[in-house]
Formats: sequence, structure tokens, C-alpha cells
Amino acid sequence: MRGAVETEDGAPIRVETPGIRRATAEIISELAAGREVDPTLYYFRVAPGFTVAEQEYRWLQHSLFLGLGAKRPGGVEIEVYAVA
Repeated sequence: MRGAVETEDGAPIRVETPGIRRATAEIISELAAGREVDPTLYYFRVAPGFTVAEQEYRWLQHSLFLGLGAKRPGGVEIEVYAVA
């Protein structure tokens, strides 16, 4: 998944979130039908990467992040954590 976000001070940040989603055929069918499925019932992990131009946010390009994903009826939800 690729996209962009903007910080509160207007700095653009490009985001790429390669990852893996693994589930049984039944759960994939439920997700595809747009139904709410408990995210603990399937594996959805990402490793986000960021591209920034602003010096203030360059640390994003020099840090490792991991995320836990959940497919929701309205889209995808990802909790992102910096690895210390």
C-alpha cells in the first residue's frame, strides 16, 4: 500500500506499507464481504517506510517501524510502532 500524509505543520510524507495478511479461506471471505472480523483471528503485519524532504522528519527514514493491521468495513487500520 502506498500513500501520503501531511503533518500538522504541512510537511508531506510519503508512506509505503509492504506487509503480509494471512487468514483462513473463511475469514478472507468474511473480510472480502465487508464484514467486521476480530483482527486477532488473522495475521496482518506491515513494515512501513517513510520518505520525507523536511529535515525535521528525516528521523523517520532512519528508523525501523512495524505495524499491526486490521481490515475494517470502512478501510484498513494500522497501529505503527517504532522499534527501539
